[in-house]
Amino acid sequence: DLSFVPINIHRFRLSELKDIKAIVFIMREKDCPISEKYGVRLTEIEKKYSKQGVKFIYVYVGQVKVQESAKADFEKFGFKGAYVLDLKQRLVDTLKAETTGDVFVLTPERKVIYRGPVDDQYHILQQAPNAKNHYLSDVLKAILSGKKLVPKERPAPGCFISRPHIKGEVFYEDIASIISRRCTICHNPEGTGPMNFVNYQDIVGRRKMFQFVLENDLMPPWYIDPNTGPWVDDLSLEPQEKAMLLKWVYGGYLKKKTNNEVLWKKEKSSKVSFDYVINLPEKVEISADKRPEMFSDYKTFVIPTHFKEDKWIKDIKVVLKPKVIHHLHFFAMKPSLTSEQLSKIVQNYDEIVRNSVSFFGVGSLTTYIYDMFNHFKDVGIFLPHHGKIVLVIHYENYLNPDQEINDDYTHIKLSFHKRPPKYKLVNHILSHRTINISPYEADYKSILSHKLKESRTLIAFGTHMHYRGKASSLFLINQKGIKKRIFGLDPFTIKFTGIYGLKNPITVPKGSTLECVNWFDNSENNKQNPSPSERVVFGVSTKKEMSQCYFWFLVPIDSDFKTYFSIT
Repeated sequence: DLSFVPINIHRFRLSELKDIKAIVFIMREKDCPISEKYGVRLTEIEKKYSKQGVKFIYVYVGQVKVQESAKADFEKFGFKGAYVLDLKQRLVDTLKAETTGDVFVLTPERKVIYRGPVDDQYHILQQAPNAKNHYLSDVLKAILSGKKLVPKERPAPGCFISRPHIKGEVFYEDIASIISRRCTICHNPEGTGPMNFVNYQDIVGRRKMFQFVLENDLMPPWYIDPNTGPWVDDLSLEPQEKAMLLKWVYGGYLKKKTNNEVLWKKEKSSKVSFDYVINLPEKVEISADKRPEMFSDYKTFVIPTHFKEDKWIKDIKVVLKPKVIHHLHFFAMKPSLTSEQLSKIVQNYDEIVRNSVSFFGVGSLTTYIYDMFNHFKDVGIFLPHHGKIVLVIHYENYLNPDQEINDDYTHIKLSFHKRPPKYKLVNHILSHRTINISPYEADYKSILSHKLKESRTLIAFGTHMHYRGKASSLFLINQKGIKKRIFGLDPFTIKFTGIYGLKNPITVPKGSTLECVNWFDNSENNKQNPSPSERVVFGVSTKKEMSQCYFWFLVPIDSDFKTYFSIT
C-alpha cells in the first residue's frame, strides 16, 4: 500500500483511491527522448481514461537537477495526474522499473496486469510513421469492458534508469559503518529499539528480519518526504547504502576474518561538560496488574532549580528510560508563580504551556534537541532565576505489557552559556481540540494554521498524534496564497514520534501562514487502531486523539517573541 506526496496535489495512499478501475504508473525523465516524444500522447490518453475511473501516477526518475527538471516536464505537458519525485528510488525498486519508457497498469487490487511501452511507434534511434499496436490503450479498454486479462510484459524502449551498482563481494566490515550510523541509534542495550545490534552475530541471527525491513523500507524509521529538507540526523538510507546492505544479505553475510567490528559501544563519557543534572524527584512505580490493556500514563514532576541568576542552556542531554517512555516535555515556569498557583497549574497541561517561559520535548526517536546546539551556534534556551521546572512524561510500555515500571532513571544534563547567547529558541504549539472522528472513518483531516505577524527563522518542527494518526504535512503559504510543502510524514506511527530539524533554516516572511494538516484513520485497515467502532474525540490518553504541530523558531535574544499556544 504505497503512499505518495506529489508535487501537484495532496498526499494519498493507493488504498484511499475510491471507485477506480485501474492505476497507471508512468516513468518520466525530462531529457530522455522517449519521454519527450510520449508526453503529448500520454496527456491525450490520460484525458480520455481518467474520466472513466483510471488513476494516472507519473513517477519522475531522473537524477539530474531533479526538482527543476520535474517541474519543467510537468508544466510542459500539463499532466493532471499525481506527479511524484522518486528521489530515493522507492517506486523504482517496488515496480522494478528499468527504463523511462516503462508503463505499469495495476488492477484496483494493486496487481500488475501490464508492464511495457505505451505503444510500438518509438524505439531507440528509430521510429515508425505510426503505431501499429496501442498497448496501453488496449489494456485500459479491456479492463473497462470487463474482460479477463492475462498479465503481459514487454520490453519498453527508453533511457535506462541509473541504479546503484556494487562491484565485487561485500563483507561485514563494508556495511558495519552504515548500521552504526543508521540503526544502532535505537537498537542498542540503552535504546528504544526492541533488539540490539552490537556485533556481527546480532545481525546474522536476525538475517531474515533484517532483509525484510530493508526490502520493504520499514527501517530505518524515517518516513519523511524525501523532496523536503535536508534534515539534521537524517536516518534514511541512501540508495547506495541500501544496495550495499542488500548485496551483503544476498551474498550470504560474508565476514572477514581479520576484524569483527563492534557496531555499538557504551558511551563512557560525554565530550560536553555538563553544569547541572535534573533527576526525577520521586520514584516511579506503575504496576502491570493495575494498568489497562493499552497502557498509557502521564506523570508530572515539579523540580525547583534555586538558580540565583538567569541561565541560558547551551547543551542538553536527555537520558530516557528505554522502551517505556514515549515522550518527555520540559517546561521552565515563570518565577513569579507562587507554590499555590503552580500546584493548580500543573493539573492542566494547557496551563503549564501558557505559564512557561521556555519549552522543549524529546520523543522516542528524537535526538535532535541536544544536537541543534551543535548545528546552530550561539543559541540558548532560557531558564529564569528561582524558577521551577515542570517535567511531563508520557509512559507507554508497548514492548512488554507485563513488565512493571519501578526504576525510571530518566535524567537531564544541562550545560550553560557563560554569557547570554545571540539567539534563543521559541516554540509555537498548535492544538486541535474539537476532533470528532466517526466510527470506521478512514480519512479524517485536521487542519491547523498560524499567521506570523513578524518575519521569523524556522529551524525545526514536529507533529503529534496517537494510534489513529496516519500522515502529516506542513505548508508555508505566502501573502499571495502560494502554498509550498516543507514537511511530509507518511506513514505516521506513534512509536516514532520526533522533532525534525532543518539543516538549512527557512525564512518565514511577515504575513506568511504556517499550515499543518494531520490525517487520521479510524477504520479496520489501521492495524494499530484499538477500536474502529468507537467515535474518537480529543484526549491525552492514547485511546483518544490529539492533533498537534510544533514549530521551532530561532529569534534574537532581545526579541519579545514568546512561546505561542493556540487551541482550535
